[in-house]
Amino acid sequence: MSKSKSLEKLQVITSLYDYVAAGVFAFPILSAWYISTMMYGTHELMGSHGSYPAFDPFHLLFANLFGGFAIMWSTLRIVKRLPVMGMCDGYLRLYYACIMSIYFFVFGTTAILLAFIAIELIFGSWQLYLYYGSQKEEPFEIPSRTTQSLA
Repeated sequence: MSKSKSLEKLQVITSLYDYVAAGVFAFPILSAWYISTMMYGTHELMGSHGSYPAFDPFHLLFANLFGGFAIMWSTLRIVKRLPVMGMCDGYLRLYYACIMSIYFFVFGTTAILLAFIAIELIFGSWQLYLYYGSQKEEPFEIPSRTTQSLA
């Protein structure tokens, strides 16, 4: 299978992962339940030594905005399976991994982040590898614009 086809398939897989992992945050009631029950329960079950914040409605607002963005970005990557989408998503995942690492190592947040950091690093690196590999297979071509007169 070519790298461009593999990238297209990986974009769908990562989009489906995002629907499950981040899409729940788009809905106020689901995100409040998920944060208070699932994430906090996992934090306690792991015996994590990091801090776990209490969420008020203002925090949930940003979680809901993030969830809505994740759903739309995932849908766009499924509908328009362009290689550049895989490249952008790869860099975005590396950014997320860096931000989560800062919060984990500098601010001592919950160890739950380690699983998400690993997933983001794997998916991000894999997509970038496939994207740049596919560019060697099929060089990028700039489409020519045809000028049309108004007359």
